[in-house]
Amino acid sequence: MAKMNLERLAQTLILFVVLSAFALRVHRLSPGASFSADEVTTVTSSMRGLAEIWKLEHRTPLQALWIRLGALGLGFGYTEFAVYFMSVVTGVLAVAVVYRLGRSLFDPRVGLLCAFMLTFSAYHIYWSRSARYYSLMVFLSSAAFLCLYRALVTNSRRAWLGYALFRTLSLYDHLTALWLWAGEIVFALVYLSLPVLKGMWKHKHSVRNLDTLVWLRQEKGIRRRGQDTLSRLATSKFLWLAISMALILLAYAPVWYSLLHDIYLGSSALRFGGISGEQLDPRDPRTGQPRPVLGGDWQGPFLVLHQLDAWITPLHVVMMIGFAGGLLFCTLRRQRTQLLYTLTLMVIPFAVIAMVKSYEHVIHGGRYLISLLPLYYMMASRGIDGFGHRITMIARACGIHGLYVAGAIMILFAVLYAGLSFTKIPLMYFKRGQAWRSVSQFLAQTARPDQLIVVDGWPTHPRALQYYLPDLDVMEKDARLSYDTLYQEEDGFWLVFQPGTDMYTWLRDWVDKYRAVSVIFAGGWLLEADRNTDLAAAENWDLYVVYASQTLTSTKQVLQLHHAWLAEAEGRNPDDVRRHLTLAEAYRRFVQPTQAVDEYTL
Repeated sequence: MAKMNLERLAQTLILFVVLSAFALRVHRLSPGASFSADEVTTVTSSMRGLAEIWKLEHRTPLQALWIRLGALGLGFGYTEFAVYFMSVVTGVLAVAVVYRLGRSLFDPRVGLLCAFMLTFSAYHIYWSRSARYYSLMVFLSSAAFLCLYRALVTNSRRAWLGYALFRTLSLYDHLTALWLWAGEIVFALVYLSLPVLKGMWKHKHSVRNLDTLVWLRQEKGIRRRGQDTLSRLATSKFLWLAISMALILLAYAPVWYSLLHDIYLGSSALRFGGISGEQLDPRDPRTGQPRPVLGGDWQGPFLVLHQLDAWITPLHVVMMIGFAGGLLFCTLRRQRTQLLYTLTLMVIPFAVIAMVKSYEHVIHGGRYLISLLPLYYMMASRGIDGFGHRITMIARACGIHGLYVAGAIMILFAVLYAGLSFTKIPLMYFKRGQAWRSVSQFLAQTARPDQLIVVDGWPTHPRALQYYLPDLDVMEKDARLSYDTLYQEEDGFWLVFQPGTDMYTWLRDWVDKYRAVSVIFAGGWLLEADRNTDLAAAENWDLYVVYASQTLTSTKQVLQLHHAWLAEAEGRNPDDVRRHLTLAEAYRRFVQPTQAVDEYTL
């Protein structure tokens, strides 16, 4: 009866967690939203014909097809809310699957706590509100992790086929599934080989201790057992592992040739090279001094964990303690399978991704590692559960009811985790992405049809502006074309660019020299940039709109016009435009670093 009541309580709690996950991800999903340049690529890809979609974005069409299903199949359309909502759905499904994963590997308490962590993970919330493939990737990989573990433990045919299905789908969602697949192959082979090697070792040493007669009798038994072993292999987990891998290879066959061909030519998204990245170096190359692990630039062996939650440093400390506790308690309780499973699937993918030169920037941003979140949370949940169990034993020895103590510990950790997460979760509801809609509205109202609009930066940026600005001609900057030439040929032209591009650097010298007027539009913020300061967000994904003209005469006039235009833009679009160009930013643009520093430190 008590067990039945606990099961009902677990079902009630997981229902509450799933509903909370939905509420956190759908809250303020579309007000003021604007697709980023990469999201426009995915959305426009989904509008193509089915025969074209699968060839786009390195033949990873699943996210575009998922958006197409919502827009056309379910009739949601292509509004920002409708497109983002499809990612919300997969984000919530991932929470439910993670509960089953933690429950299968350990017990319902661990599964519930793991699902709770994913629910309140600001990092997962952020990418569950994106039109890109990260949310779908977490769901598909979590389902593949669950099916593989069940298949290896129970040899369920249904689990083997489920694993082949989910891993194949993930491969068509993003190329990062390739290194997750590598980790799964290593674990499966090690897991299945260990009993065989252990049996061979025992037979070898038992035979050495027998006399000749006994050895001959045993030899017949060994041979018979060997024959039995071979017959069992025909229907064993090895066979079903081979079948599932063959199914994945077969289903992914349309991509293999083109992928290997592009790798050979050096034009593939997967280009291999040596491990790089400053965060792998424990010393600052400029000073030669060791860098701190917590709150510093070097994370050493904790790099994967750092990428998943270190932008909230107190939470990072708590989670590292929980993760270490999970490793410890798995060792003490001889949960070797779970320990090997988690470590292999976390270490192998990161080792592979560190060798993929085209993804070396993953060292500075963890979104390509987001599929590892469930494993990280699962081991941390095991650690918290283990600590709670030990404290419960101490409480019982003191005459205190253990159930109350265990429940109190779980509640205490949940409150702590949710509280630390909520220091960043409100940022999820700022207008996300780049403000292409705001920029297009401003240009549609301000620019003349005959004026030139030039977009600098990534090749996807002109496509994004043209998506929101179909009535004006947008030109991508030609790398062979100098802006000085453009400036001489045009009396005035518009420039749209992102801070950090070459245009941003050069325009700091244009104020008096070339008479440039600038208007800034806040474009949301990139989560990975908000590790150190709140100002980092304002320096990353914002978009600048600059009008270069020969008619302006002074920096003072530039500032006056800038503030006037910005006030008008804020009046027209109060939800879309935020004023990030502070005096400090103005000083920096006008090459007055001392004043900029003073403004930043006030």
